[in-house]
Amino acid sequence: MRGRDPATAALSSVAALVVLAVIEIATFVEVVRAIGGPAAALLLTAISAAGLLLLRHEVVRGRRLLQAAVGGSAPVGRSASDSAVRLFGAVLVALPGFFSAALGLILLLPPSRMLIRRAVERSVEEQDDISAADLFGPRRVRAGRAGRRGGRATPADDAVDPRTPTRTAAGAIEGEILDGEAAR
Repeated sequence: MRGRDPATAALSSVAALVVLAVIEIATFVEVVRAIGGPAAALLLTAISAAGLLLLRHEVVRGRRLLQAAVGGSAPVGRSASDSAVRLFGAVLVALPGFFSAALGLILLLPPSRMLIRRAVERSVEEQDDISAADLFGPRRVRAGRAGRRGGRATPADDAVDPRTPTRTAAGAIEGEILDGEAAR
């Protein structure tokens, strides 16, 4: 947590855990009302046991992916961030609680996992002491002309600026991004 006071970060973490505990208790009470106490306890035990098996699977899978990435020439960051999100999802499923299990399952779904992985990567990229290109490899960026509005050309588009990148026949913009700046 860059730029935050450690005491504030600790207080925020404790507050988040208290809120999570209240949500878990309320969810458990509602499940008990719906299916009964013994059935809710059995279901919670089964979900946690399945979460432990899933956690074991994700640890083995993550280790294999990281070893393959380190052994090859590919950057490790994408495998590491994907494995971290999967592991966190498995931990949430393994924790005894219906709400945390639901959150964990959501994290394990590919669309949400991709969104969280990208957020993790952006967070790492914001760190000044880490080169994101070394961790995650080349980045894809969206680029376009500054003067375009809604796909229509503006008078500013007619002016030729020698600093603008050239477009190929396929419509791609030639150039690369180095340390956040475009190089031509």
